[in-house]
Amino acid sequence: MRSTKEMVFLGVNGVEWSKNVANNTYRYRASDGFERIRLHQTDIITFCDEKKSLVILNTNSFRTITTKSRINTFVNEGMNYYKAYVYQKDYQWFVKLESLRNTVYGEFFDGVLLDLNEGDITEVRDEYEVRDEYEMK
Repeated sequence: MRSTKEMVFLGVNGVEWSKNVANNTYRYRASDGFERIRLHQTDIITFCDEKKSLVILNTNSFRTITTKSRINTFVNEGMNYYKAYVYQKDYQWFVKLESLRNTVYGEFFDGVLLDLNEGDITEVRDEYEVRDEYEMK
């Protein structure tokens, strides 16, 4: 079933702009300044900085082929040292960060924070804290 734009953004406050980028998938920026990719009613990707090198991934427990495909399509938009990929093996999801010289593997979980410049996979504390910490560097 195709979601309407009103259904997709139900409960989201302060949407500054949005654009349909795929079936049931929107790119938008809210008043908090974060750019996000939203599939149905889940923000599957949150870009925490302007360079799009700090990325939070989330499925809201909807681990589907479509969710994985949308993450892999949109996660690598910045000009970063590492490229991220989500893949599945034996029903378990994993994250791979790949550069020309190094590959980093980690288990996928909702709220995983990827640093695509440093090649780090960590658990996110708070997206605002991530942005503030990054800006202090």
